[in-house]
Amino acid sequence: MDRAFLQAQMPVRAGGADDAAKRFGEWLALVKAVDPTLAEWRLVGRKHPLPIDEGSLRRVLGGSALRNDEGVLMPDSGVGLTLASVEHPSTALHFRVGLPDGPILNNFFAQFPKSRELPLAVAERILEATVAAWQPSWATIATDTWADAFPSRPFVGWITYVRSAVPGTSRAPSRPLDGGIVVTLSERAPDPADVALLETAEAVRRDLHDVQLCARP
Repeated sequence: MDRAFLQAQMPVRAGGADDAAKRFGEWLALVKAVDPTLAEWRLVGRKHPLPIDEGSLRRVLGGSALRNDEGVLMPDSGVGLTLASVEHPSTALHFRVGLPDGPILNNFFAQFPKSRELPLAVAERILEATVAAWQPSWATIATDTWADAFPSRPFVGWITYVRSAVPGTSRAPSRPLDGGIVVTLSERAPDPADVALLETAEAVRRDLHDVQLCARP
């Protein structure tokens, strides 16, 4: 079965470990109501689950700045975590935020278990949780094979959120959500062999270029 994933890009914002802990904690609480296994993660290389209270997250994130090959802390490297699912060890989550404007974007990425089919209603609730907690500029839920069909990022996945867009901007079905829109391509995870749907997704990406869905056309 093709693996589904969630990917989001956030705007540049201050806050560091405090802001990241608050937002990640909120995301975990929201997705736990959808699927409890999505709130159970551990640091890569560790056996025990990551505590999800805000204070514990703040401490872990406070030590997550990147270091260079000499072990020196890199300025403006942001904070972030790389995690594995407790129940599904091959399922990963990682994010890095607090980065300044530059070639590396503030981002959030979470995989879903490969053996599990993701219903649209569940995918929508997870996307809504991501928008509420992280306030991204762009977020999408897609599958690996669908994403491989697009050479650039961001792209239009199965369901995609774009901040600052308004209903009617896209030729695909859309609805308003938190200062932007959610575009839904189909009732089920789209098949990249569906040429017509790929063309629709690319047309939607072009439609949304003016609201900076894509930094590079």
